[in-house]
Amino acid sequence: MFANRLLPLIYEQHSKTYDDITGQDALFVDKNGFPMSGRTYQQQFNRLKKIFIEKLLQSDNLEASSYGLYLSNRRWSTHIGRGTFSNWIAESTGNPLDVAIARGDSNIESSLSYMEQSETFLNGVNEVLNKMYENAWEYE
Repeated sequence: MFANRLLPLIYEQHSKTYDDITGQDALFVDKNGFPMSGRTYQQQFNRLKKIFIEKLLQSDNLEASSYGLYLSNRRWSTHIGRGTFSNWIAESTGNPLDVAIARGDSNIESSLSYMEQSETFLNGVNEVLNKMYENAWEYE
């Protein structure tokens, strides 16, 4: 579906480095090689998030430090990547079904909140409404 020639290489390296010793083929494992629990994953994510924000804030690059300030004042968690991806797909298409398929959702309703916030979608709706009103004036 989405082709990036680096992803298979990154995945392969990750799998070699972080091997699931249980055979469950878990993507994220703890230091002992066991699949991470949700709690452990969240703790590791929050630790990395804190380090990431600190690095941004300490950067000499004004744009990077601004992002650090922005991210430190927002609530975001482990689903930020999924949300960012979903927003990107919603902006790229205008179709909630495309968003649902890309996200792997079994129900299209999950993608509707992303469509509501999508400028592409809102512009499309406004265009249809404008044409409808233009056509209504023509028939008077």
